[in-house]
Amino acid sequence: MTNPPNFQPNVGRWFESDREIRVFIIAILASFIAKGIAAVNGAFSVDDILFINSPFDGAAVTEVSFRDGRLLYPLFLEMLWRLGLDSQKSTSISFLVFTLCLILTAQLACRVWKIEEDFYACLCVVLFATLHPYQADFLTWKMGTITSGIPLLLSLYGLWCAALHKSRSSLAFGALCIALSLNIHQIGISWVAVTVCFSFIFALLRKNSNIKENLTSSSAFIQLLAMILGVALYLSTLIIFEFFSNDPAQSNALYTADLFTIANQASTLLNLIIYKNPFFSFLTDLVFVFFLLSFFFICINSTRNKNTTRGLKAGILISLSLAILAAAISCIIFPTITLQKGQLFPRTMSALGLFWGALCAALIVHLRQEICRRTLLGIFSIVFFVFIGINNQIFSEQIRANHRDIELGRKLINQITALEGHQFIERVAIIGTNQDSLRGLRFPLDLSSPQRLEVGIVMSIFANKYNNQYRVSLLNDALGGNFLGELDNAQAEEATSYCRYSLKANGKFPAAGSVVRSGALAIVCL
Repeated sequence: MTNPPNFQPNVGRWFESDREIRVFIIAILASFIAKGIAAVNGAFSVDDILFINSPFDGAAVTEVSFRDGRLLYPLFLEMLWRLGLDSQKSTSISFLVFTLCLILTAQLACRVWKIEEDFYACLCVVLFATLHPYQADFLTWKMGTITSGIPLLLSLYGLWCAALHKSRSSLAFGALCIALSLNIHQIGISWVAVTVCFSFIFALLRKNSNIKENLTSSSAFIQLLAMILGVALYLSTLIIFEFFSNDPAQSNALYTADLFTIANQASTLLNLIIYKNPFFSFLTDLVFVFFLLSFFFICINSTRNKNTTRGLKAGILISLSLAILAAAISCIIFPTITLQKGQLFPRTMSALGLFWGALCAALIVHLRQEICRRTLLGIFSIVFFVFIGINNQIFSEQIRANHRDIELGRKLINQITALEGHQFIERVAIIGTNQDSLRGLRFPLDLSSPQRLEVGIVMSIFANKYNNQYRVSLLNDALGGNFLGELDNAQAEEATSYCRYSLKANGKFPAAGSVVRSGALAIVCL
């Protein structure tokens, strides 16, 4: 590699052709049709409610972020707050920034693969990456919307710069961008890994029989090196942080597990995605299987047409199979890690949108028969139509779940204020869970028990065993309460013991005795 004295990323005009502008405009319009409701509604997810009635709490965010290995995340939020932007309450601008970042990230991936001149292939990648229903999870999680899109764009921008300039300085710049993005949110690693894997795939599928030349011109190995260096730099920062951290609660950012545990978690994840996934019907799954089989068909056909030895053809076919397997595994790396906490959020699998977009783009690029391309484009149009409808339903159900939570909270407030001596109540302890807000919904995410794993997006504050402060924050914000949610050990034990007895003797709320007062503490047994 050469090392020019002055490295400047070649941004020039962001859009390099009219084709990219048209793809961008179509993606923007499709995103607003699919998710525009998220830009104007006041729906909230569970994490949002903790701070919705109070100013930004840097200490609380820092504790959770450091624990999860996102060392720059609280700094990023603090910077936005100092500028006057509260990300979880700035709904429209957060939606716009995230949508732009998602579209531009997918377009950068097309440039990395050198397919940006094929309008339909690029459009397919961008629409799959932006409209896939898993991306809707970012937009229901208001406090993480704006801070999730920027790391994605930053990581792909670094990868693109490394691939474009092929120099030591650009490689270092790309690795730094990837490391910085992972320190804000680790979701970018899956997108980078999928992009690198498909760089090898597009290179191996080219008609030119000189495989070495194809791989060199694609910069696939440079991209791989940039990703490895970026991840190594990120892990180094975590190791240094853990070494100097004095708080044991913040010293578990690195996740380590034996191979058996990882394999078991991956098996659980695949079982959930394939058999318990409410997002896609059996017919939709068949369409995805058709895409996958068609991809292997073009792999075999492309390899057979190369003017080379049988042994090399077999090696190319094996390499293609390993690359697509590596890309698929890349999509489940991050969610496999989060399963250790008994949680599975679809946003951790957002790279699947890029995966299917890249796979379908490969079909478009390498199927030259016009009838085949038109047929594929027709099938893709149906899939995108379905994606838009699913996105609409997700945001509609989140609003419904919020309304149900507020109604349940109103009933709790009425019961509390009906207690004798209610004017002396300062704190509220809400024990147990209530799934009423999620009943009848297609995409519920019920985290009431670690054993109850499912794929969903729509959350209820009362259906999950979150910190008591979350629930009390809802009572205070939506219903005008003025209660404290922090409990000391004695108060928590008293509330838990009472509800354990009450559930056996009286039953759940709204049974008599499910809401009682103990001095300045109100106890609610859900």
